[in-house]
Amino acid sequence: MKDPRAGKYGKVFQFEFKIAAKVLEPFNGRLEWSSADYEAFTFIRNDVRLVFYPYKSSAQNYALRVRDASSKNKKLASELMARLRIGNGFTTDFTQRNVNSDDLEQRLVDCEKLQRGWARKAVECA
Repeated sequence: MKDPRAGKYGKVFQFEFKIAAKVLEPFNGRLEWSSADYEAFTFIRNDVRLVFYPYKSSAQNYALRVRDASSKNKKLASELMARLRIGNGFTTDFTQRNVNSDDLEQRLVDCEKLQRGWARKAVECA
């Protein structure tokens, strides 16, 4: 089934795009809008590809999920997705379907002293 919003997610997820750009900036990849069906934007570097896609909850609210799209470096892909959730704070955006990465997130918070919601605050205050 064709996505009627393909290529038009920029209007809906502009704020989330800016948060992802802030979090992923040090990792030398390309974050770009997607024109593919059911994809808002993608992050691509030589060993990792993340897809950000819209998700409609049972309460009819829209959020943005992220998934690994055949990355060669699965460990880095998992870390980047955890960093996205930490940087965004306690919201429903940047979650993964059927994945619990609380241990990885807690290690990043403890060892690297990352603050939950740091990227969201930076984008809101810019």
